[in-house]
Amino acid sequence: DPTGLNTNEYDGYFVIESSTETLSVPWYMLPRKSSNLTRSRALRFSADGTARTKIVNKGMGIATNEAFTLLALSERLPPPSGPEDPTIDLKAVGVRTSPVPAAVCGPTNSFVIEVAFHLWETSALPIPLIQQVNIDLTGDGVTDYRLFNGDFLLLDPLTPGIDGRNVSLVADPDSFLSAFFFVENATNTKNTVLTACAEQLGLTSADFGTKEVSMAFETYSAFFDPADAEPRDRIEPVKFVLGAERYTAEVEDVEPYEVGYLEVTDHGTEGPNLGILLLTNSDRGEENRGGATPETEALIFSPSREVLSWANKN
Repeated sequence: DPTGLNTNEYDGYFVIESSTETLSVPWYMLPRKSSNLTRSRALRFSADGTARTKIVNKGMGIATNEAFTLLALSERLPPPSGPEDPTIDLKAVGVRTSPVPAAVCGPTNSFVIEVAFHLWETSALPIPLIQQVNIDLTGDGVTDYRLFNGDFLLLDPLTPGIDGRNVSLVADPDSFLSAFFFVENATNTKNTVLTACAEQLGLTSADFGTKEVSMAFETYSAFFDPADAEPRDRIEPVKFVLGAERYTAEVEDVEPYEVGYLEVTDHGTEGPNLGILLLTNSDRGEENRGGATPETEALIFSPSREVLSWANKN
């Protein structure tokens, strides 16, 4: 039922007239309020391993914030050669692991893994852009599980066509597909979040805080790449312990023209020490699917001058 779009739907015609002709060009838009989060990027930790940095929302929309441990950064690739040769260029990747009670993933307590992708270029929808995590659980350099976004109908190979809904798919060693969560993507954004339960990766709650994994990150084109294609972009494997990331953060949503704070903890554990990746256009349900200016929809906070210099330059 499309009537729900009417409230925010705008359309009309651009009319160009000359002495002899009139040309009408239709236009259509669904505007949304966007946050515009200004921030202090530097993290200055106190003796107790915590840092508190102010974030100010100068936009008209609510900054719907979610914080992830920043795992990796990637330089910009050359532009594509044409519309059928998309780059799908990774800029930053973050991760967050969270314990969950029974019934979220299965009959017992468990935990979920969320992987946040931030690209260099905006995409209208996540459907044509495959963003994939190759997960090595044993440290032998071989991918054991793959987490990637894909169409809902991939779960039912006997049903042809495209459903249009994007889910977080997990492929096990036998290539069996499962999906417990939809993909989070605000549309017209550079951000995508994939989510998986520990059970989908052959893990249990006992692995939280103890299991070291290696994750590599790749992108593919769903429309133009064959199954055996080389990735459009790739970040080499990053090692860390699930549930024991070096930096974690707490943050609340920030109302328009209000001030908020990002509370970061340095746990001193081994693993990537880059900082925090903050997404500001996260999904809050039917009332707010997320909206932020392109320059502020993903922010980087770090104690490293080198990382901050890179982030400010780009």
